[in-house]
Amino acid sequence: MTAVITIDAKDPELIQIALVGFTDLRGQTEALERVMNICKTHVGPKKRCVLMDARAIHGTLSASGRLMTINTLIANQDLLGRVLAGWAFVLDSPWNRGVITTISWLAPLSFPTKMFEAVDEARAWCALQLSSSSSS
Repeated sequence: MTAVITIDAKDPELIQIALVGFTDLRGQTEALERVMNICKTHVGPKKRCVLMDARAIHGTLSASGRLMTINTLIANQDLLGRVLAGWAFVLDSPWNRGVITTISWLAPLSFPTKMFEAVDEARAWCALQLSSSSSS
């Protein structure tokens, strides 16, 4: 699996992640490490939102991949809560929707998360989360 992570200069508060290819533990680990590193370098007064588009991945996370994701999210809860206003997932697989739901039950986050079928809907939701966080 390859993770293409972009932060557009026109919209620097939106961290966009496109996951492509077959799921594997190494690719998942690298993607999460990169997101955590981005969060560590962007701690500040302005919150950010993650938009993760996983429609182009094939397969689903293995049990070890799910456990690694849960452990990473739990270990970084404080950091993520300081940096993120929300995390949007774009998924077209019911199975992967179930995986994300299970992970969110086992590693609850202090900011909103939501699943979408279309990137435009996810982007609009992220803009709302960012707007809400800047006004509070």
